[in-house]
Amino acid sequence: MPNSSPPRDMALLICAAAATALVLFPLLIPAHDFDRGIFVSVAERLLAGDTLYAGVWDNKGPLFYYLVACERLAGSIGEVLGEFLLVALSSHGCFKLVAAFSSVRNALLAGFIAAPIILAGVYYFPGYTHLPAIALSFTALTFVATERPVSSGFALGLVAFTNILVAPVAFCSALALCWGRAKACWRMALGLALSVASVIALLLVRGELRPFLDTVIPNLAYSQGSLIKGHGLIGHLLSHLALINFDRAKLIAAAICACLLYARLHSNPASAALFRAAITSLCASAAVLAATGLWRQHLQLLSIPAILSVSAVLASDLKSRTVPMLAITILLSWIASGGGPPGRYIEASLRFGDNWKALNAVPRDTMAMVAGSKPSLYARLGKNDDGGHAIGLARWKLGCARFHQYPFDTNDNLKKVLDCAAGVETILVTPSFAPEQDQPVWNRFVAQGEALLSSGFRCERRDGFRVCRRTGA
Repeated sequence: MPNSSPPRDMALLICAAAATALVLFPLLIPAHDFDRGIFVSVAERLLAGDTLYAGVWDNKGPLFYYLVACERLAGSIGEVLGEFLLVALSSHGCFKLVAAFSSVRNALLAGFIAAPIILAGVYYFPGYTHLPAIALSFTALTFVATERPVSSGFALGLVAFTNILVAPVAFCSALALCWGRAKACWRMALGLALSVASVIALLLVRGELRPFLDTVIPNLAYSQGSLIKGHGLIGHLLSHLALINFDRAKLIAAAICACLLYARLHSNPASAALFRAAITSLCASAAVLAATGLWRQHLQLLSIPAILSVSAVLASDLKSRTVPMLAITILLSWIASGGGPPGRYIEASLRFGDNWKALNAVPRDTMAMVAGSKPSLYARLGKNDDGGHAIGLARWKLGCARFHQYPFDTNDNLKKVLDCAAGVETILVTPSFAPEQDQPVWNRFVAQGEALLSSGFRCERRDGFRVCRRTGA
């Protein structure tokens, strides 16, 4: 690990890394809306004692919800700190990875300049599931590079229980990095087995193993559900790609390919391993997106090959002084992050105070529930317009695990929601519980829900929500 950079250059890079963190920090504040609101509500119900997947349901990995629950123990500041630490963990992992093959200067550029810029790119959604899995992925790659394959395998197992879509990319990248080292691969498999066994034991102790397993097949069906319009294997793959066919994704893919081409043409023993991991991760990412991609946030998966490809360029024989290298790294990273408008960073900084205030505000859902109501057994009817309604409702009992529904849910699942809601004392009805064009299954669900509410509940409107209490309760 040669280090010929003078102290002045090292000081410059440290200052640049600090400035990068300062510029990106305002982007890391989660908002309690859409999917993040659901994640927070699941975490709050876990802290209230509910059982994951049985007492409260969502379809993400268990370790992700445990992480959000830990963040919520510290309140809103825990959520922001959690995002910052995940970026820092990813950056440190990238730094250690590149340092194992190249100079400290290149490792600093890759780890603390390129990695955070790419991670906070245009497809980054604060508080979503990809960042924790990516952080664990780079931890696993670091353990491979530093010849700790058992630890690497253990980290890979944690990736699978955090975000299953990131796992194939992490596995393939780790295997590419230790290509030709059969003993290391076997030791990695041992670590993976230990990790999987540990998580299974935890789920078993918490009574969550069986309900977790019951979500796996429905999750596979969900990724190939009614949103997928193609016929046959090729049609399904093209349909997935069409759903996530955003222009900036093409820019990221082009930047990755350009970096890989440069790294290949200027390959050396240091960059060869990183090139191998980068091109493998790109192929794995493309396969995962073509098989499962549905939403814009899934494209953050490209962060792994983007970071690895820029790292491969930095580890090649790119000859330049530190200042031009820093400028090249920032430019490459910005392009590989999706080339978002520079004003995006300025706007996030200007809105920092408002975003922080909104994060700490009591959710409107919660205020509607507690106004004039006593804690009781409750259900929620509505889509992912959840503002983190479970914050402050620890004394309430969630009666129906599926507290959010979608037009593409199956008729059977929607029927179970209404059957369950018929037995609770209070129902929170959100503005999204309304008919939609060309959604007959959903519209029938809404009509049946309204019939249930009109027949046995008394509803009050509060700030756009309806809080319906059972008549006589």
